[in-house]
Amino acid sequence: MSGRTEGVVSRGAPASSVHYWGSRQDVPTPSVAFDDISPSRRLGVAAQRSPPISAFDNCARLMLDLCYRCVHMPEWRSSGLGDFKVRKYVLLFLSLCIDYAWVNTAVVLADQLGIAETVLGQPASWAARQVLSLILLSLVRVANVSLGEWLLSYAQTEQPAGQRQWANLLLGTMGVLSGIWALLRLTGPDDGAPFLFMVEDTPLKTAAVALYSTLYSWCGVMLLRFELKAKLCNALLFASVLPLTAINLIFSRDALVASMVARAAIEGRTFPVEKAEVYARVSIYYAILLVAVMLTILYFCRERPTASVGRPLEGSPGNRA
Repeated sequence: MSGRTEGVVSRGAPASSVHYWGSRQDVPTPSVAFDDISPSRRLGVAAQRSPPISAFDNCARLMLDLCYRCVHMPEWRSSGLGDFKVRKYVLLFLSLCIDYAWVNTAVVLADQLGIAETVLGQPASWAARQVLSLILLSLVRVANVSLGEWLLSYAQTEQPAGQRQWANLLLGTMGVLSGIWALLRLTGPDDGAPFLFMVEDTPLKTAAVALYSTLYSWCGVMLLRFELKAKLCNALLFASVLPLTAINLIFSRDALVASMVARAAIEGRTFPVEKAEVYARVSIYYAILLVAVMLTILYFCRERPTASVGRPLEGSPGNRA
C-alpha cells in the first residue's frame, strides 16, 4: 500500500486539497457551478466578476454608437436625427421669427400713422409695442394665417427627407428680415444716407429705397420657397451691392460720413467723425468680403426640380419618393 497516494493524504484533510491548492473560497459550490442560484445571488456574482460601469462610460458608449450610426448608416442619419431636428425645431424657430418681424413692423407702422395715439390717447411705448406684437403673433398662429409657415412649407414637406436645406434657410431668412428691417427704417427719422446719387429725403429716394428693400425680401422668399431661378436673382442682387457702395463712396463720401454720425445721434450714441471716416474708407472692402461670402453660401442653395412628363414635383403631395 506504500505506493498508493492514499497514504500521503491524512484522514482529517479534505480530498479536494490534493487538487486545489487555494482556500475553500475558490472552490465553486454545486449551486454556482450548475447556475442554480437565485436572481439576487446571480446579480451579486455578476457584480463581483465585472467592474461597475460609471455614468461617463454610459455616455461614451452612447456617443460612440451615435457616431457609428451617422458614419455607417446614412439612411438613419438623413431620415432620423438630422431631419427630426431641422423640421421640428429649426423650421419652427424661423417661422416664428418671420411672423414676429412682419407683425412688429405692422404695429410700428400703425403707431407711426397715429392709430395707436387715437386709440390709447398717447403714442405707444417700446414695451407696449412688443407686448402688442406678441399678442398679435399668438392670434396669427392660432388663426393659421402664418406667413412663416407658408414660406417654409416646401422645406417642411420636401421628400425624400434629409436633403441640404441650410443654405436656403440661412440666406432666405436673412433676405426677408433685411428687407423688412429696411422698410421699417423708412418710418423713422431720415439719417441722410445716400442712395444712387440721392442724398436729400425726397419721395423719389424713399420710393427707390422701398423698391430695393422689397427686392431683398422677394429674393429671400424665392430662396425659402426653393423657387426656380432663385439663385440667379439673388446673385444679381448681391452683385448690385458693389456698384451701389462704390457710387456712395465716390460721389457721396461726405454724406456717407455724415449719415453715420447722424444715425448714432438718433440712437442716442456718440460717433466721432474720425471713426466714421475710417468706416467709410473700408466700406468697399467690407462690401467685397460680404458679397464673396454671400455668393459662396448661394452656391450651396438648391432649387426645386422642374416638373417632367408623368412625374410630380419633388416634395409635392403626389410624390411618394
